[in-house]
Parts: sequence; structure tokens; C-alpha cells
Amino acid sequence: MIVLLLVIIRLSIYKFTAGESIERDEIIAATTWKLQQEGYKKEDISSIKSRYDFMTGVLPYKYDSEVIFKDESEARYYYGWNDKNKNFVNQSGYSGDAKKHKK
Repeated sequence: MIVLLLVIIRLSIYKFTAGESIERDEIIAATTWKLQQEGYKKEDISSIKSRYDFMTGVLPYKYDSEVIFKDESEARYYYGWNDKNKNFVNQSGYSGDAKKHKK
């Protein structure tokens, strides 16, 4: 019984700190689609990963994605939902020495 309780607590903490996997997958898919619409190819991208911030507020704004381009590996570009209905994503920010891919 104690083991089951510990497993439930562990899963709850993980979900609270890491977020929902479906939401993370959705923001990555939407970001990938947006980048394709902007003319980027798979070869242009070094990585795309989802980020989750439980302190941000309401869904879906707790989720965004971080994109690293191969030609600007020290910069990070962030994409997030444009509204709570998750219609599409926009570039919401950047960090590092971002120059080439700012929108």
C-alpha cells in the first residue's frame, strides 16, 4: 500500500513539474508546421524541444517550444500559442545572440 502511495505521489509530482505529454507534443507539432510554412527545412534545424512552466498561468500558455537553428547554435528562439484556442504559434521571443531568424 505504501509503495502504491509513493508511486502515485511521484507521478503527480512529475506531471506537475513536467506537464502533459500531449500538450508538449502539440506545441512541437505546431512549431514544426510553422517553421515549414516559413520555408525552413529539417536540415536547417538543430533541435526543437518543448518547455513547460507551471508558474505561467492557464493552459495553453504554460507550454512553448525552443528552437535551435544549425546556423546560429548559440541562439534560442521560442514559439508559443497565439491564443488559448491553440490556433497557431508565433515566435514569442529569443535569447542569446539571435540575429538571423528573428520575426
